[in-house]
Amino acid sequence: VLFFRRKLLKRYPFFFALISFQLLYFATALLIYLYAVSDPAHRSQLYKWVATSGLAIGSIFEFGVLYELSDILLLSRIKRWEGVRPLLRLTTAILVLVASLASALLSQANLSRVLSTFQTLNFSVNLFKLGFLLIMILLTRVLSISWKGLPAGIALGLSISAAADL
Repeated sequence: VLFFRRKLLKRYPFFFALISFQLLYFATALLIYLYAVSDPAHRSQLYKWVATSGLAIGSIFEFGVLYELSDILLLSRIKRWEGVRPLLRLTTAILVLVASLASALLSQANLSRVLSTFQTLNFSVNLFKLGFLLIMILLTRVLSISWKGLPAGIALGLSISAAADL
């Protein structure tokens, strides 16, 4: 509600998509979990698939949020490095494409392989989020980054979540 009242949707579309997806994912996972409790021997696999795919899709949204934050906090303050901006856009596009292809290829795989692949991906995403926070902390004075704003708060929240996940 505050997101709409403060008109932040245009400035943070990936963050809004992440929040919306997280709410939808929570509701879906909760319903599937309650369904699986009725017959855990047969229905727990369904919950594992929903949980794993939801976390993988959430990771894609988190990369988008990290792109938004790096654009707002870092790249907008580095005027002389204009060549970095297209490189970051290309890297983000490639990461989304690779994640989509991996999801398509893994859709026919067994659950243990998917869980193993996801755990590796999840570790990498969380390490990337912690690295992003470290870069922000190191460049705070150089780039005059204020820790009182929403972008820094989002980055800090993602990093705390990553640290807990790791």
